[in-house]
Amino acid sequence: MSRLALLVVAFAACNATKNPVTSNGTTLVDWDYTKATRAGFAKATVGARTSKDFVVDSKPEGAPPIQFDVHLETAPVDFEEGGETVHHTAPVAIKISVKDNTGWDLSGKCDEGPNYQFGPVDAKGRMETPSAMREDCDVSEHRLQGTVLERSWQIGFTLNVYGDGNVKPFGENVTVRPQ
Repeated sequence: MSRLALLVVAFAACNATKNPVTSNGTTLVDWDYTKATRAGFAKATVGARTSKDFVVDSKPEGAPPIQFDVHLETAPVDFEEGGETVHHTAPVAIKISVKDNTGWDLSGKCDEGPNYQFGPVDAKGRMETPSAMREDCDVSEHRLQGTVLERSWQIGFTLNVYGDGNVKPFGENVTVRPQ
């Protein structure tokens, strides 16, 4: 075997991916308001829903990019909290699926909540709670590659999903765009 062929085989072995790759179309998150950790919210009266779809691009530096489809449903909600009925807008369904993935083992989950946002303080020093609640969903990206020189990647990002229909990423090299 020629030296060039040995070099190509050696380089390919050094860069081989050793972890499972999550298939395109796999659902990472399938959350709805009945799964909320806020007990009253899980029993909320949900009004008319509004749906939006987004594409999320994650482009880790020096590694294959990943794309996700995000389906979001928001609605006005009424629920009991602290002995009172409260009214807000909130995410009531979130689905995150793998759109394009060639090298990552992926997982996802939504955190506790949904939660209230911090708002401005009124003249009496009380915080005014914005109407739109927020649910945070985490996507974890894991990649183990190499045989001679092994690298392990454990990264991810958070999607802050708002009751007003906005989705904002928290993490490096991640963008969200309407579909």
